[in-house]
Amino acid sequence: MAHCVGTYARRAARGEVQIFGLQRSDGVERATVVIRPPPYTCESHDPVDVEVAASHNGPLRPSMLIALGELLQEIGGPDLEVHLGTI
Repeated sequence: MAHCVGTYARRAARGEVQIFGLQRSDGVERATVVIRPPPYTCESHDPVDVEVAASHNGPLRPSMLIALGELLQEIGGPDLEVHLGTI
């Protein structure tokens, strides 16, 4: 993906973050998402920090933002408090 998600490897190995790869079915658009704390490891009312980046830290396409929203809806429901940033 040509961005710095590798800097999260140790934190992922320690279970501090979880890294997701989002990809459109045709493979044209991709994004990487880092969630802290990892899903299902905290109380449902606790906020999560979410960092997202497209390939080469390029612009995020609407389809990736929709996919991110669906992922967050799945792991935290409609009331999940999210602090959003970039990788």
